[in-house]
Amino acid sequence: MAEASTLLEYGKLMAELAGLCASKRSGTMFIKTWDNHSARFVLDRGKIVSCNYSLKRGYDALPLLKSIKAGTYYFADDVFSAISEVPLPSTDEFLKQLSDEAFVHAPEAAVLSLPKGGAALNGVLDTIKEELTRIMGPIADMIFEDYIEDHGAPENRDDVRNLIDAMSAEIGEPAKERLFIDRLSKRIG
Repeated sequence: MAEASTLLEYGKLMAELAGLCASKRSGTMFIKTWDNHSARFVLDRGKIVSCNYSLKRGYDALPLLKSIKAGTYYFADDVFSAISEVPLPSTDEFLKQLSDEAFVHAPEAAVLSLPKGGAALNGVLDTIKEELTRIMGPIADMIFEDYIEDHGAPENRDDVRNLIDAMSAEIGEPAKERLFIDRLSKRIG
């Protein structure tokens, strides 16, 4: 069993996880955060097959995992304590998302470089709608369309920023709001 009894910052915890994956280890990495929360990654021959933070599992746990400031961990070889699997991205993609420092330090309102209009603006609106659907599910389409009906189609950058702010507020969960803004920043700006 590997163990870190000293407090490690987030980046070092994720480096340890990446090292366990690279070593093709099987077992469970348990993390106890400095503020007394818990996270768990189940590995099978180096592949992350399950993760959770508090009551959130899989991809839903990602924003919360990225909020970890520091913690301690231990790794139990061949201990698999996963409950009902939730689909995850590939281990490489998941580790990349976990190590993305831009998300951890994302400002409340990201600065987006938006096109001036026309077809490019329609592409931006499609991207916003896609990301909102990714976070909220099918109801996102209705929320998006209601906004457009009430406020009209965005015509300039300020209108698009207002749309993004309004859609972000509709999400209602700060971690998911940051994920929404972060994903839009990467896709649009």
